Amino acid sequence: MASLTLANFRKRLPCSALAAFVCLSVAGFLSGCMSKRVAWEVDAARVVEGVSDVAGSSQVLLVINEPSPRQRHATAWLLDRTSDASWSVTRGPIACSVGANGVARPGEKVEGDKMTPSGSYTLTEALGRDPVVNTKLAYRQATDNDAWDERPDSPTYNQWVSGDAAKGLTERLGADSELMRVCIVVDYNRWPAVPGKGSAIFIHRAHPDGAGTLGCIGFEKSDLDWLLATLDPAKKPRVVIVRGDADTTP
Repeated sequence: MASLTLANFRKRLPCSALAAFVCLSVAGFLSGCMSKRVAWEVDAARVVEGVSDVAGSSQVLLVINEPSPRQRHATAWLLDRTSDASWSVTRGPIACSVGANGVARPGEKVEGDKMTPSGSYTLTEALGRDPVVNTKLAYRQATDNDAWDERPDSPTYNQWVSGDAAKGLTERLGADSELMRVCIVVDYNRWPAVPGKGSAIFIHRAHPDGAGTLGCIGFEKSDLDWLLATLDPAKKPRVVIVRGDADTTP
């Protein structure tokens, strides 16, 4: 993914439903508990147009954390490529959360750092304990016997495992947790998985008190349900995760 400077895509413009630039609100709340946000503006379409590896996609979820170090509060936009090959915002800005320690610099994500990996990744499947979910993505129901392997020294690192292979693992996919009830898998560090570069990166429910994640992306339930129903495999959806500081993006 080519290097970008996020400052190039910030503009001080008034917020308007018709504006070409999308503005973040001064105050936003995640599940009613997110602290006051920093006011800033981003041309979401131009950010996506500057990412080289979305050329084969016509649907992108853009996620940018706020412009301060180790910031867990973030904002997302869903964009679609139009018939004239330009990008337009379908929905956003949407308040969300990222890793408790923010978004990692390109190539610097490591297991256990509580950071969300920056970069561009495909979104190909969803999982959860519900038997039926309103989504076009491939969906797999999890049980108490299923887990995601987060051990860097394991031959099944960053993979779904079941039965005996799942014993002792902490990322229980069928656990009775509202945060993990239904998740979209971010195809980070898969095919092949590089030991220690991070695992189990999902898009799931945000913590009700606005806390940062262990490296995933958290949305309110209504926004997550909307994403599940809207992401379309025919459009080859991707997530583009960007650090919100002024000098570096993935």
